Amino acid sequence: MKKIKITIKIICFCLLFLLCGKVLEYLLIDDSESFTRLMIHELYNQDSNIDVLFVGSSHCYCSFNPEIMDTALGKNTFNAGSTLQGLDGSLIMIKEAVQENDIQQIYLELYYDIAFKEPYKERSEMTTVYMLSDFLNPSLRKVDYLINASSKEHYANSFILARRNWEKLLDPGYITELWKKKATEDYKSYAYTYATTYNEIYVGKGYMSTPLKMENGSFFSNYSIDPLDISAISEDWKNSLLEIINYCKDNGIELTLVSAPVSNFQLTAVGNYDAYIDFVNEFIRDTGIQYYDFNLCKENYFPNDGTLFRDMGHLNYPGAELFDNLFMDFFSGKISEDDLFYHSYQEKLEHLQEDIFGITSLEDPKQHCIAIEPVANAPVEEVTYKVTRYSEAGEPVDVIDVLDPFPTIVYPAGESGTFEVITYLSGVQKGKITFFYGKGE
Repeated sequence: MKKIKITIKIICFCLLFLLCGKVLEYLLIDDSESFTRLMIHELYNQDSNIDVLFVGSSHCYCSFNPEIMDTALGKNTFNAGSTLQGLDGSLIMIKEAVQENDIQQIYLELYYDIAFKEPYKERSEMTTVYMLSDFLNPSLRKVDYLINASSKEHYANSFILARRNWEKLLDPGYITELWKKKATEDYKSYAYTYATTYNEIYVGKGYMSTPLKMENGSFFSNYSIDPLDISAISEDWKNSLLEIINYCKDNGIELTLVSAPVSNFQLTAVGNYDAYIDFVNEFIRDTGIQYYDFNLCKENYFPNDGTLFRDMGHLNYPGAELFDNLFMDFFSGKISEDDLFYHSYQEKLEHLQEDIFGITSLEDPKQHCIAIEPVANAPVEEVTYKVTRYSEAGEPVDVIDVLDPFPTIVYPAGESGTFEVITYLSGVQKGKITFFYGKGE
């Protein structure tokens, strides 16, 4: 009898602990703009079986529109991508989808930069893990994912969500505002309208759309984009990829590896993108799995057009629409592999018309200057600029013509504003870029 009472007390304590945790989570954790909350809710509540799953990082959720894929395939498709989704995140999303559905085909999007992220046990920023785990149903799969996703120092925050925001318990304003957000019908009913951030619109079944577009030649990065170092690819990435391959084989699921298009600005700045393509192909050589990198598309199928992108790495809605129809034409056999793809990215650059895709800049606020480099598939000695400096109030201060393709632009100490840089190739205007200066002082 005494043992029964002790057991009942333990059970009651555990239930009370979980209940208190849920209440505190509701009061302290702001997921009011989380599109993965919507995506995972939809994943668990599909009206019909998911036949085809797309999974990967933000390049997945910006590229594959299930509305287009459903029509083309005559099947129910779903996009389970999320921001900076590691391959361990892709694996847990695949496992969750397989528990609920009889999946026939999975397309795993392999954005190159994910391969170079820190090993799982060295993760210091857990946001991209929590944006998935916070909404997964309780299971041993979820526990295994969280235990292996980080070092032990993160376990408390991983399993006790409210602990991440303990300090907000003393902030009644924060709690009140969050309560109001979560009390709305849109939040409670998982309506798409509430989860829109950074001009992205959650359309449904995991797809995020945006009407934003770049202009040709206007791509810009305020940091130097380093060449790829294949030796730095994480062992965890390799192991997770093999685990995904084996899991799909064990469950009779056809797996195809793909890379969605990113801008020629980004890949040209990287400088040796072919090293990544070659690595992936060699890594999977004996697995029987195919890898298709759509960055190798010939321009008559996917043109060198900056307006198809929302930024240097992600497609906008028109870009995704063009890509998705091309994707389905290829996999339905309407276009052959030889017709669609170049053999390498270097070969593609050599076939593209000479152009300036944009610039990178690196500011030294202590020296009050910004170093500029062109990103082009043209002779850099033919690159020139017109640089206009604007004050913080938006007034033009000075205009200079710059003949050096790698100039360092100096601005007065203590001032801030914007630079407008117009790029020229052999005297022909190619693009216009605007960026801030003096903000880092």
